[in-house]
Amino acid sequence: MSSLRSLFAVVLIAALWSVGRPAAAEEVPLPVGKVVELAVHDDDPGTACAVDLDTGKLITVPKDVPLGGPEEEWMRKRGIDAIGETSLSVRGLGCLDMKVVGPLPEEKWDAGADEVAALLAPVKAAEMAAMSGGDKPPATWAFQTREGSEGLLQIMGIEDEQIKIRYRLTRRLEVEEQPEANGTVEIVLVDEDTGAPIEDARVTISRQSVHAIRGISGTTGEYGTVVLDAPSGTYRGIVISRKPYTYADREAPAVFTLEPGGHIRLPIPMRRRDDDGSLTHLVLRADGVRSILGEPLPPLSSLGFDDGIEAAEGRAAAVCFWDAADDVSQTVVRMVDASGATDGVFLVHVGEDAEAAREWLRENEIDLPCGSVAGDDIVLVTWGVCEIPWIVFSDESGTVAANIGFSDNFTTTLRRHMPGGRNAERR
Repeated sequence: MSSLRSLFAVVLIAALWSVGRPAAAEEVPLPVGKVVELAVHDDDPGTACAVDLDTGKLITVPKDVPLGGPEEEWMRKRGIDAIGETSLSVRGLGCLDMKVVGPLPEEKWDAGADEVAALLAPVKAAEMAAMSGGDKPPATWAFQTREGSEGLLQIMGIEDEQIKIRYRLTRRLEVEEQPEANGTVEIVLVDEDTGAPIEDARVTISRQSVHAIRGISGTTGEYGTVVLDAPSGTYRGIVISRKPYTYADREAPAVFTLEPGGHIRLPIPMRRRDDDGSLTHLVLRADGVRSILGEPLPPLSSLGFDDGIEAAEGRAAAVCFWDAADDVSQTVVRMVDASGATDGVFLVHVGEDAEAAREWLRENEIDLPCGSVAGDDIVLVTWGVCEIPWIVFSDESGTVAANIGFSDNFTTTLRRHMPGGRNAERR
C-alpha cells in the first residue's frame, strides 16, 4: 500500500456506498456497554473497509459500482462513521462527521459514561478527523458519532492491511435530524488596488478537499460576484482561476459553516500577478484544528519524499507546507532559502502538480527536498496545518516547538526557530 492516502480516496469510496445499502435507521442499535472487536480493512473497494459504530456493522464496498454522486449525503444516510486507513499518517480510522478525543491514557478504556461525556463536551464534530493507532498500540480514543452514540475505542494494531479495533458505547444521545436544505455562498472578488470587481473568474468551493477539485463551481459576473447553491456543511477550500490575478491577503479567510437554508457572503481581495499565472488555491484558515505543539514531530515518511530522505531525528527541523501556484507560498520558500539556515528544512507541496513545483524550485535555484501530499487532507490534519503556507518547527528532541502561517509575526518566528541559525531575511 502507498503510504500516502488522498482524502479523495475517502470521498470517492463514499460515492460507492450509494447502492444497495440499507439506511442506518433500519439497523439494530448496538447495546450500550457491549465490547465489539472488528478487523477493518484498508480503504480499498471490494473490502470490509467501512464501519457503522452505532450498530457494530462492517460494510464492504462493491468493486463494480460506478463513481459519482453526492458523497457526503450518501454517507450520512447510510450511517457510515469511519473507514480503515493504514497509511503512516493515520494507521487507524478516518472518521466522518464525528467528535474524537485522543489518544488517551490506556486506563481511560475503563472510563464511565459521565467521564467520556466530559471529554467530548468541549469538542466540535469534524467532517473529517482521524483516530490514529500510533507506534505503540493500543491507542485509546473517545468518540461521538453523528447519530449521538458516545463511546471508547482502542486501535489494537495493524495486520495484513487490517486495522484491529475494539470499542464499546457508553451512552446514546438523541440527535435532532437537520433538514436537508441547501444554502447559498456569495463570493465577491475585487481588485485590491483599484476596488474594481473582477469578472469571469472561475470559483470552486469544497467541504472535504482543500483543493476543491470536486466542489461546487460558478463564474463571477460584472459585479465580481458569484452565488453558489451549496449543501449545508463546513467548507475548507476555494480555488479561484482568473488571469492574471492571485489572492491578496496575508491571512487566509476562515473556514465557514453554511447552515441549511443559510447565506454566507465572502469578499476576497485579489491582486495582479507580475507573470501570467491564473490559479489560486486557498486552504481556508481552520482555527479549530488540533494543535500539535509539544507533541513528537509526525513521521516524515507520510510526506511523499523520494526514498532515502534523511529523517529529522536528533536535530531541529522545519517542515514547510506550500503551493507553487500561490505566490505567498513562493515568497515563504524564498525567505526560508535566503535565511541560509536550511539544514533540516523540508518542503511539502500540497498542490496538484508536484513536478511543476520542483521545476519552480530548480528555476529559482532552491536546493531543498520537496515532498508532495496533493489532496491528502488526512496528512494535513495530522500535521495541524491551518492554512497554506504553513511551517511546523521542531527542536533537537523531535518535539514540535512552533507552527505558523504567513501572519504578521511570521519573520520573528522564522528567525527564532529556523534550524541552524537566526538570520532569516526580514520581509
